[in-house]
Amino acid sequence: MDHQKRFHELVDKHLNGDLSTGEKNELESHYRHYERKLLTPRKKQEVRRTIFQQLLVHLGKVEKTSGRKRTNLNFVRIAASLALIIALGATLLNEFKFDRAEVITIATGFGERKEVVLPDSSTVTLNAGSSISYPSFFDTDIRQVTLKGEAFFQIEHNPDQPFLVSAAGLTTKVLGTTFNINAYGTSEKIKVSLKTGSVQVDGKDGTLAILKPDEQLLYHNKTGIYSVLTQKTDNDTSWMKNILKLNDHSLQEAQKIVERWFNVELQIESNGEVTQQTITGKFIDPKLDETLHSLELLTGTKITYKKQNHK
Repeated sequence: MDHQKRFHELVDKHLNGDLSTGEKNELESHYRHYERKLLTPRKKQEVRRTIFQQLLVHLGKVEKTSGRKRTNLNFVRIAASLALIIALGATLLNEFKFDRAEVITIATGFGERKEVVLPDSSTVTLNAGSSISYPSFFDTDIRQVTLKGEAFFQIEHNPDQPFLVSAAGLTTKVLGTTFNINAYGTSEKIKVSLKTGSVQVDGKDGTLAILKPDEQLLYHNKTGIYSVLTQKTDNDTSWMKNILKLNDHSLQEAQKIVERWFNVELQIESNGEVTQQTITGKFIDPKLDETLHSLELLTGTKITYKKQNHK
């Protein structure tokens, strides 16, 4: 029998858990033979990682439909075997009908927050009125997601597969760290705030900054002007502790923040001058009426609201 054809048959049986003891030894022999001949250490690692992630998705579907347990499968060995098949130019992956990574989008409405667990076990906490899009599994040399709005990221360390966040024209690149990005479409500014680790923030023309803990990059969308500030990142992540914090925000900015937080539409009666002043305040476990009353006292305005249906 053709050796390559026999190798395919053995891997197929391995995936179905039907290998006899003798066939397991035969598969090991084929594996060692082809591994030495065809794969460099670096290439083997790259292909192994890709196939392993695809394999997990495939086996998860098999378990749901077959009802058979596959806890005895050696995932890493199978992944390595499939990597060899790729190196041999085989078509077995098509026979298994591995799916391409699907794009998943998770969104929050106004007045809502969600925690999202990504395929690499990284976690993302979405603030109100935000969304994140990501693949069902990371099958390339990078882990890339797209953010609209605001989120706090806790990224699993993996130097071989950097993590990239695309948000409003900026790309934040990390290896393993925690950070916050505020990039609402209605805002003229994007803010990247680093809590731990290190991140690199890139614009369309190259790298803007490499941030250290408690540094923030503030980028103005219209002008492209940016600056790096130093302050406690906790100021920018207070929303995760249900603290509404205004820090020299304009009345217009404060209005948008309050509307997202409480899922309301505000009507503000004021003279023209008040729109130029900035507002600083801290509201712990805020209630809508108390927050609006405080803003009225701070700004000398009259504020009314109606409930919204942002989902």
